[in-house]
Amino acid sequence: MKNKQKTTSLIYTLIALFMLVVTVIGGRAMLPAFADTSEYTSVLEDLQKDSSFNAAAYPDKRTDYNIQIIQVAESVNGELFVYTYQPSQHYTPLKATCINMSLTDELNVSEESSDNSSGDNQGSGSSSGSIKQPVSLTRSVSAVSSKLYDLKLIDTSNVFSKYVVEDFAVSGDLIRYYNITSIYREPVKSGVTVLSSDNEVNEVACPVGKVWKATTTSDGVKYEVKEVETVTITSKYVGTVRYPSGTKWFTTGACDSHFVAFSTNRKIDTLLEAEVTYITQTYDKKFSGVTYGKEVEKYKSLSCDQIAESKVTGIFAKKYTWKRIQSVSEFATAAKLSEEQKDELSGKQWVLSFAETDYTQGTSIVTDLLIGWVGHLVGSQFSSGTLVSKVSVLSLKFITDGKTYKLGVVDNKQTGAAGSVPGVGDKNESGAFNFWAFLGDCFASIFKGNPTWWQIAVVILVIIVAITVLAIFIWWVKIILRLIFGKSKE
Repeated sequence: MKNKQKTTSLIYTLIALFMLVVTVIGGRAMLPAFADTSEYTSVLEDLQKDSSFNAAAYPDKRTDYNIQIIQVAESVNGELFVYTYQPSQHYTPLKATCINMSLTDELNVSEESSDNSSGDNQGSGSSSGSIKQPVSLTRSVSAVSSKLYDLKLIDTSNVFSKYVVEDFAVSGDLIRYYNITSIYREPVKSGVTVLSSDNEVNEVACPVGKVWKATTTSDGVKYEVKEVETVTITSKYVGTVRYPSGTKWFTTGACDSHFVAFSTNRKIDTLLEAEVTYITQTYDKKFSGVTYGKEVEKYKSLSCDQIAESKVTGIFAKKYTWKRIQSVSEFATAAKLSEEQKDELSGKQWVLSFAETDYTQGTSIVTDLLIGWVGHLVGSQFSSGTLVSKVSVLSLKFITDGKTYKLGVVDNKQTGAAGSVPGVGDKNESGAFNFWAFLGDCFASIFKGNPTWWQIAVVILVIIVAITVLAIFIWWVKIILRLIFGKSKE
């Protein structure tokens, strides 16, 4: 019996040793600086492992709301830690939310341009300049290279904080890059910062502009860091242009083109590419209230040679097309904005049209004709579409003085009021199709002598309906008059 127990214990011991060997071989063999093998250690404990670290070099600053990254470090479990200096932490506690990071050193590059003088999309980079695009630089846009990675707070001590990058696994490559353009934080005081034109800042981007290079060697993991150039967006406006997509029996549709207009701290002669992130959320409005879908984070790579277009889903609509990347002046002309709407974009240089979503409202020509304002009032209570929020530009590729740059962008997450820039088409204040304005345009086109066939058809149909309604009205008036005056004669 004792021999059997000894044999069983020996077997368990061998199994445990085998599992330990497999774990060690399967994991990372090198322990990077500041990383913990089992559980999370404190931020100061990690930072003080570096003999050159001096806490006194990071003083309190009551009104400095920037967040600076001191170091990044990998763990043997494949996690990535971010260590920060937050000067105002004693007075105004701040929390980092995410980082704009690329896993390549190729994001921050500059090269001589082969052609910056010919083509049809070259401009001065100002709101008044025309845009032209060098033919030799027309290309398909590359895959998204920058991405936002969420941060989870692990520990805070004085002005120092330790975060772990969520949903991230360290690569098994011998050389790894962590190219961080910016780190985002929650706004100070209130949850959002309200700007002019119904725009609001959801998260503030603090500049970083550093690339950490982690190299696995026989002696462990070696870290190197260098500063890199970035672009800062200094002025920004997020808005929507609504293009009519047609009228059906009881609904009217539209295409919402979502855009961001901005200026930067750098001269940009020609804007070639851009990477944008944003949140979408569908909604369905009824008498009983509004139902919202889930928020979805999306990324879009844009190129100067890309063309977007609206859909035609009903009658009395045409297809609209526009460039993904334009100057403000070109955009304002193409979108037929009013002078008041152009003022919203004053001081901005470039416009990125990054997304298109469908919009539907429960009112149409049928409801307007049959039951007039009652039908329009009822139908306008039904609508569905997509909200776009937390828009942030992540990187830009551009030409300045003959050099081509691709740099990370320091830009807040910002939300605009949907439909605040109505754009083209005949619409009322809510952005729905306005039949009476449309009918006036049809009559005007006929009087000018340049109507389309469908404008003529609409006018003829309206005249027939009007004559029919008038005849019915006169018939009822005659009957009422006969009843009244017929009885009085008797």
